[in-house]
Amino acid sequence: MSNRSTGRKQGSQTSKNIRTTTTKRQRGLRSDEPEDQESPNNYTTTNHTKRRRRNVPKDNERYKEAESDKEPPFSKQTAAFMHYLDKANTNLKGVSSTIWIPPVLFETFFEALQKKDPGRLGSQLTSITELLDAMRDETAGPSVVQRASNGIVKGLQGQWEATVQEIFKPDAPSTFAKSAQWVYTQAGPAGIDCLRPANRSSLPISLLHPAFATFKYILTQPMPRNDSAVKATRTAWKLCTTMADHFQDENARKTALFTQLRPLFTDRALFSASFGSADPDGALVNSDGSIDAVVELKNEPGAAGDVYMQCARSFDALATSQLQDKQGAERSAFVISVDGPSLLICGGFKDRDPAVRQEVLGKHLYALQVSLYQLKTPPPGKVMKCPRIYKEFQIMDGSTQPFEFISPYKHLGSHCGLLFKAKTVTTNETEEEVLVKVVRGGYGEEAHRIIAENGFAPKLYGVARVDGAPPAYAMELLSERQLWMPLQRAWFKDLVIWDRLEAKITDFLHLLRKHRLVHGDLRPNNVLCRMHMETGDVQLGVLDWDWAGSHGIARYPLDRNPDANLPGDPGGLIDFDHDSTTLMRHFQQRKSSVIG
Repeated sequence: MSNRSTGRKQGSQTSKNIRTTTTKRQRGLRSDEPEDQESPNNYTTTNHTKRRRRNVPKDNERYKEAESDKEPPFSKQTAAFMHYLDKANTNLKGVSSTIWIPPVLFETFFEALQKKDPGRLGSQLTSITELLDAMRDETAGPSVVQRASNGIVKGLQGQWEATVQEIFKPDAPSTFAKSAQWVYTQAGPAGIDCLRPANRSSLPISLLHPAFATFKYILTQPMPRNDSAVKATRTAWKLCTTMADHFQDENARKTALFTQLRPLFTDRALFSASFGSADPDGALVNSDGSIDAVVELKNEPGAAGDVYMQCARSFDALATSQLQDKQGAERSAFVISVDGPSLLICGGFKDRDPAVRQEVLGKHLYALQVSLYQLKTPPPGKVMKCPRIYKEFQIMDGSTQPFEFISPYKHLGSHCGLLFKAKTVTTNETEEEVLVKVVRGGYGEEAHRIIAENGFAPKLYGVARVDGAPPAYAMELLSERQLWMPLQRAWFKDLVIWDRLEAKITDFLHLLRKHRLVHGDLRPNNVLCRMHMETGDVQLGVLDWDWAGSHGIARYPLDRNPDANLPGDPGGLIDFDHDSTTLMRHFQQRKSSVIG
């Protein structure tokens, strides 16, 4: 999107002329304005209207029609201008019989206005404005006639611009948000280049200010590993987990939004603001008083109009207000529109290059077209609350193994919600229940395999992949029925068993170091153990290898839960000592709580 002051089409005189006239009119509006001053303001107040109507010729049918009880939109402005046009044509005839302005041109415009036809409004508006410009510049005849006719046309031109300005004066943002209003306004000189409708476009936003170019560039790059990126990711995580909720009203949603955003913008103030005709829900204000971002919000999508269009008008009001108060030729700011759970960041009122928008939309439409045919094909799975798109997984040798889901599965103390129990035929040709884990991020598959081969993790059988869906890893099921329990629930009363378990943990940590591997999340819910009743031997089974990988390469995720009480930093490297410190701390805590 691009704002009108920076994205105006070159060569168009309409906006320029109207802005000039508006400024003059604003300076000339006084309570003691003479009755005979030719101004549409005489027709917007009751007293002036009555005085003016006494001077209207009784044979002026257009004016009489406008005075009827059921007046169409802007009838007073329409009648006032048409009456002025009659007088202008009379004066033009007195100067030269060859000069005449056809009223039908203006009647067509006002007819389009009355019938709410924004397409005709826009084209007719441009045609009339260009005609008046051309008449004033090219009026023929002797010099005296030319000067006189130019003066009359110039007066008519000013009256036309004032009339149009009155009709298309900027709306309040909340009014502009409604489609019945902005479709009108966008056809006139107060329209904003925000791609609604599509012909209201201008230069790509990245060409108008380096801040917008930087914004677009960052979006194409990998997420950096710095403090600002970590804070932004944390904020995004909090917003995603709160803003989808139901809120009692708009103020409640705004409070929740601002609470999460303020820690991210510590060098700016975020509060409600007011400027010009706009009273947005919030603004990011710099220490020098300049506004860097405008925030508009609707509690639920579609509530009280289009929040995107409301943002457009709020920014326009902001830019107009700042340009009037300060010197400068342009104003830039980001705009944040919140439509219930959806958040959109815009700048300069052109959110994307039109070519990019078309490409993205085209891809979505193509995907819809192709995908519709698959709706008739039933998915292979039919178990409630289980995935239905996976039917086989690929094992190490490249062959595939079919499997069927049985039910969702949850380990005692596990935080993972995408675990499922399934059945398959294993390598020894016997049916076996397996655990299937759907992973939406990365997975340390190689680390899992190496540790499993040494007996410290469930066997990893293979992975099921479907284009467009996250991978699903099939592995050995370590169940409670087999006496496996998470470390946080270990109940051994014999100190010898605890010593054996500690020895197993030490062996596991040495194995990680030997292969230069790290796990990253060795909390007690991810470490299973069991004791063989006959022999007293202890086994260790480590789960959740999502973050695992090579030492010096594997990193914690940026959105790591801050309540997890893990060492290191979000986005930082996972260290050997992190794993050993976390696991041994929880081991000692559980041992002490059981043995004393």
